[in-house]
Amino acid sequence: MFSLVFLFASLLLTKIIGTAFIPDMDEGSAAFNITLPIGTRYEKTGVVVKKVENIIHNEIPELEMTYSSYGLGEGGLSSLIGGTQGSNIGSIRVKLVLQG
Repeated sequence: MFSLVFLFASLLLTKIIGTAFIPDMDEGSAAFNITLPIGTRYEKTGVVVKKVENIIHNEIPELEMTYSSYGLGEGGLSSLIGGTQGSNIGSIRVKLVLQG
């Protein structure tokens, strides 16, 4: 019986204290991963990553900076921490101008 009263009381408290345990956050950054078919050459991956990076530069006025990488080898630090690497994979990191 006590547990039902406690449950009901806690449900009423959600109107007062809210239900968000993690507030909305705007870190001012974004990441894009590009995966081409396996076997795609390093040079082709670079061309595609650069085209996407150009689109980002032209379409996002709040852009502060970009960082891109592509065509990494099959080993290395990224693969040790669960990342995927290969000549067919690229990534772009975007930092936006902070508002406010």
